[in-house]
Amino acid sequence: KDVELETFVHGALCVSYSGQCFSSEAWGGRSANRGQCAQACRLPYQVLVNGEQQQQMPRGDLLPENDWQYALSPQDLCGIDHVRDLILAGVHCLKIEGRLKDASYVAATTRAYRQQVNKEFLNLYPNYDKKKLRFEESVDGNNQNNNNNNN
Repeated sequence: KDVELETFVHGALCVSYSGQCFSSEAWGGRSANRGQCAQACRLPYQVLVNGEQQQQMPRGDLLPENDWQYALSPQDLCGIDHVRDLILAGVHCLKIEGRLKDASYVAATTRAYRQQVNKEFLNLYPNYDKKKLRFEESVDGNNQNNNNNNN
């Protein structure tokens, strides 16, 4: 039986284990496991070793100036340059993390990935019927499709 594969490709990388983040609940009273993440891990913190503030992580990794204060926050994921490889790997669904983002950010990001998927898919499978591909839709769901657009 085939299993559809999905992967996160864009947005904030969560440092929780299997979605079990308790810092948001403990520090802000908001359950990250219910879509209310306060993103407390993305705030600046002081790194202390034996009570002394550090500018170098205890494990010895040097971070660029001022980045050490964001020790719990990984950089945001941007996988748009890997769409071709993801298609070839059999990924069926690209997930974009958009919590706490406004509608224009989500729309622009989704549009960029949709265009990249269409482009890479047609490069890989040039004989595929373009009419079967999904094209851009506005945030309110109205079709903005232009099948003659070869972007």
